[in-house]
Amino acid sequence: MNDDQPATIADQDWDATVPSRFLRAADLASAERGWIVRIAGLSVERMRNPRGGGQDEKTTVQFDGERPLVLNKTNAKLLRGLGQAITGSTIAGAMIGHEVWLCHDPRVTVDGKTVGGIRVAGSPELRAPVDVTIAHPGRRPVTVTLRRPPWLDGPAAQPVPVPEAEHPVLAWAREHGHDPAHLDELLVAGKKPTIGNLPPKHAPAAIAWLAERLTTSTPTQE
Repeated sequence: MNDDQPATIADQDWDATVPSRFLRAADLASAERGWIVRIAGLSVERMRNPRGGGQDEKTTVQFDGERPLVLNKTNAKLLRGLGQAITGSTIAGAMIGHEVWLCHDPRVTVDGKTVGGIRVAGSPELRAPVDVTIAHPGRRPVTVTLRRPPWLDGPAAQPVPVPEAEHPVLAWAREHGHDPAHLDELLVAGKKPTIGNLPPKHAPAAIAWLAERLTTSTPTQE
């Protein structure tokens, strides 16, 4: 079950309050981000034709933990393009076990009337947008871009700063209570590079040299 479903029946579209075996546009109408579902299987069912009576065969897509979706031609083409991008195959069964992002599209028309409907919008498994051209007889082709749900990525991850290692001479000075400025004076007097210009690999020799100078310059207590 999707977390974006309304918490109470009072928050639902009226059409969604009537139980149905299949997903309907009204089920997703209040889901701002749509739903992410995992395909569990495919089947063909005979259903009543609401236009001319009789029965038609319709493909349905089953999902884990959710009612199935009756597949129309547009969503079938979108799933084909999505499957090719994710699995490298246009075989329908290759998408079983993969995730699909479904959204409510208020622009969907039926018999020339805008009624809204469910659209395949992409998948969390996409790493780049995918353009799918939808061409129906007698209609102008339309290109639909399938995407990864943008909220899954969040803000761009910032690299964790790595603290700069303390110079070995400064660490030695801090440990023994020496003033770094005084150590720099000794180094300059001895015609040696200051601590900031001293390569760390030369630190042991510099520390030994400074220790000797500090010992000889320390007055003897009477």
